[in-house]
Amino acid sequence: MRTAEPRCDVRAVRLPLVRRVLTGRNHTRRIENVKAPAVARGAGTLCAVRRASDPGADAGRQAVQRGRPRSDEKTRRILRTTADLLRSGRFTDLTVDLIAAEAGVSKATIYRWWPNKSALAIDAFLIDHAPGVPFPDTGSTREDVRQGVLALVVLWTHTATGPIIASLIAEAQNDAALEEAIRSRFLAPRRALGKAILQRGIDRGELRPDLDLEVVLDAIYGPIYHRLLSRHAPLDTTFANRLIDLLFDGCANPLAESVPAVEGV
Repeated sequence: MRTAEPRCDVRAVRLPLVRRVLTGRNHTRRIENVKAPAVARGAGTLCAVRRASDPGADAGRQAVQRGRPRSDEKTRRILRTTADLLRSGRFTDLTVDLIAAEAGVSKATIYRWWPNKSALAIDAFLIDHAPGVPFPDTGSTREDVRQGVLALVVLWTHTATGPIIASLIAEAQNDAALEEAIRSRFLAPRRALGKAILQRGIDRGELRPDLDLEVVLDAIYGPIYHRLLSRHAPLDTTFANRLIDLLFDGCANPLAESVPAVEGV
């Protein structure tokens, strides 16, 4: 007698899904918007995969239980509302209730997409910050970093992003969730990009191969944050140009062709 194939309850898959299905060792691929009829045809296989030990399987089930996938229009509205509230007030006055009311969404929608207001605040800060601080590939590591730093200084001194990140850093001294959000969502990605650019300079032979890239990054950005927060001296492009030339004179590979310094403007 033919053994009946295990059935999978297709009621749970009528909404759009995001499934993580194992395709090989330590590798996953995403299957999006799986429709109920397609799932029904492979019900036995899908049930087996969902019962696998892949941690993404549990995450997939939780996503289904939480409801519809993220709306791009609502996401933009929430982020823009939060960014506007950060510009007009303090982080400590920011609440999820206020953001939800101003954005015209429910608190449940916000908490479905962000773990807390700190993560949302940093993501909102980045919608104005990230596009304004590019890292080009000019063919010279010194000039790549110079242009990135100059863009950062101009952005922080001519827009609200400078005062906002300064206030967020200040509040983070007594807010562990905000501290973690700044580090993981803002600093870590930027530092990873900076390290990649410096490593490219080492690979090209422009920079010394023995550089500690973490220390170099701190040496580049530490003085900028110091002037932003303490305001003991101007944070301007003249300072930024002198800082880059000072650091890269020390970082340069002595065997590489020298690059002339660029005076501040």
